[in-house]
Amino acid sequence: TPCDCGEYLSKVESMVDAEKARVSRCLGAPTTEEKVTAVVLREMVEKAVARLVGMESSGLASMLVYGRYWDLTRMHRLLGRVQGGLPAMRDVMEAHFRLVRKAEGDDERLLSGEKDRYAEMIDGVFHGEESFRAALDSCFT
Repeated sequence: TPCDCGEYLSKVESMVDAEKARVSRCLGAPTTEEKVTAVVLREMVEKAVARLVGMESSGLASMLVYGRYWDLTRMHRLLGRVQGGLPAMRDVMEAHFRLVRKAEGDDERLLSGEKDRYAEMIDGVFHGEESFRAALDSCFT
């Protein structure tokens, strides 16, 4: 079966937790724990950022369409810890918002509803991430 982005991110998060526990149990050094976590995140997330956010049937755009808030929260949490993660998310979100804007045409009522729905998601799931809010505003003004 094809890899699902949400499942992959869940496994990465579990792996990070397991490595933290292993290091704590074996070495007990917080700095070592941070280094091991950084390696796991670099190898499992940072190197795959573009692929993860762009996955056709389970990446960021799909999560937005289907309201997969748990997966979106996890993606934000993990990609926020690696270089280039949040900008990649913002770019995909902006492209998605532009498609939604185009699909809704000039119907102000529909546009307002979509903007409100995404604004609520950005405030809740992404803790009001400014760059995400700016992407939304640029597409729905």
